[in-house]
Amino acid sequence: MIEVLLVMTIVSSFFIIIYFPKKYDLFLKIHSEVLKEQLLFLQSKAIVEKKKFDVVLKNYQFIINDFSYKLEIDCTGNFRFHENGNVSKSLTIPCLYKGKKRELVVLLGSGRIYVK
Repeated sequence: MIEVLLVMTIVSSFFIIIYFPKKYDLFLKIHSEVLKEQLLFLQSKAIVEKKKFDVVLKNYQFIINDFSYKLEIDCTGNFRFHENGNVSKSLTIPCLYKGKKRELVVLLGSGRIYVK
């Protein structure tokens, strides 16, 4: 009986060590992809409405022209979408969650955005 408990403890400990880091990676991946899609939507909105949008990402917040949304991940960076959808500068936005990191890359000119 003690051997079974010992084996179960070792197996469950191994499962916890393997499972939880992947859970954080998946969480960060999903939320960074969602943020990318939100930025692409904002870019298309800038083109359609012929309007500038200032984007600020800081302290778990996504701020657009003084309107703030809460983020589940911590990203840091700022730029502007111009009326034609181009961005004001090229940048790499680091996104962090529980020690894991992904980056949103915003390319100058077309404003293409991808996650790396």
